[in-house]
Amino acid sequence: LVIATGAALGLAELAPELRRLTPIKGQILRYADRRGGRISLRGEGLYAVPGAAGLAIGATMEPGREDTQPDPESLAPLIAAGERLFPALAGATFGVSAGVRAATPDGLPMIGAASAPGVILAVGARRNGWLLAPLVAAIVAAQVAGRDPGPYAARLDPARFAP
Repeated sequence: LVIATGAALGLAELAPELRRLTPIKGQILRYADRRGGRISLRGEGLYAVPGAAGLAIGATMEPGREDTQPDPESLAPLIAAGERLFPALAGATFGVSAGVRAATPDGLPMIGAASAPGVILAVGARRNGWLLAPLVAAIVAAQVAGRDPGPYAARLDPARFAP
């Protein structure tokens, strides 16, 4: 069984290490307007990524929050930062995506065998899941196949949070 989820606190019966995860709400602005640019940028407190549907600007980090409702108060600093980076977006209409990420106490994901037999974890990547996806996939695939998971697996081993 591979558990590869966000803040999967309800699955702790399957793997006690999951109790160490903290939920972090994240919100992303979605602009259909393309005046924001055509290249990916990362600035202080935000990133901007163009896509087929427009420009995504993210993201908030709201530790301890598990709701997925857009929150205008939490979005205000992100909107302001996005408009500083892309002045042409000032006043533009946008949508909001909200979700819940998971974080470990040390900020690194848990990737590898859980203390429960037959369970492999791939959790806790926070807002960096899309960046870490190739590494996570390589480690999980190697462990499922019984191969050496490579040099980074030891540092990300869930055993560091075993009860």
